[in-house]
Amino acid sequence: MAANVIDLGGKNLMFVAVPGEAHPRDMTKGALDNVCDDVIPYGYFCAFSEKGFLGTSIPMYSCARYPIPWTDDGSWINNQTRGTVANFLDDGGVSRWHDAGAYSYDRDAPWYWVHWVRNC
Repeated sequence: MAANVIDLGGKNLMFVAVPGEAHPRDMTKGALDNVCDDVIPYGYFCAFSEKGFLGTSIPMYSCARYPIPWTDDGSWINNQTRGTVANFLDDGGVSRWHDAGAYSYDRDAPWYWVHWVRNC
């Protein structure tokens, strides 16, 4: 695993952006694919640590509950299958908000209360 990739458990990975860079750098010479770099592929939900789809990212493909480690404002894009709804869960695992379903996004999302995203 690369120095800028954190295992969030299972097959869930977080790709960390080097300070001063907009997106995580590939430190593995292509061994790990961060799909949240530019155009989010169909089937993915991507969470970002910074507003405007920048910074550290967590790509979500398999239906699961993904931890969100950030407390500042960030952003997200839901490009999963049409109509798939993502749920934003608080520290008790309770869904306090959900998006409108794919395709949807938020350029300025508050992460301070979100502890997990269930992408399906």
